[in-house]
Amino acid sequence: MKPLSNRFYGHIKAGKLILSVQTRQMLDEHLATKFKENEGVVVLVMKQDSDITLEQYRYLYACVYEPLAAELGYTVDEIDEILKLKFLTKFKGTSHEFVTGKSELRREEMAAYIDNCIRFAATCGIVCQSPCSIEEQNEIQN
Repeated sequence: MKPLSNRFYGHIKAGKLILSVQTRQMLDEHLATKFKENEGVVVLVMKQDSDITLEQYRYLYACVYEPLAAELGYTVDEIDEILKLKFLTKFKGTSHEFVTGKSELRREEMAAYIDNCIRFAATCGIVCQSPCSIEEQNEIQN
């Protein structure tokens, strides 16, 4: 039997685990759909690698950029540029203004960027698929 696992990222503040609202919702959804009531689980906590993951890129392009592009009539590349300009511009309105590339972000910064893009999609009436539902689809296909 394949282990029912997923990764959820947070950070430590004042000795406590802090999860974004969206991450907490995804964790709750994962637990509710993958485990039975009162079933035992194992929680593994480890130091987060700072590199952006391939899963983050896959999710961003497949579940955020593609639906936005289809709904708004842009290409995926245009959506990428629009959202980078909107959320990754540093020193806005100054002579030092520049847009940070996604590859320059740490994993946690990329997660925050993805969260911002998801919130933007929601303002356009687009509900982005959760990573948990993607994992379920992959299990069905395999």
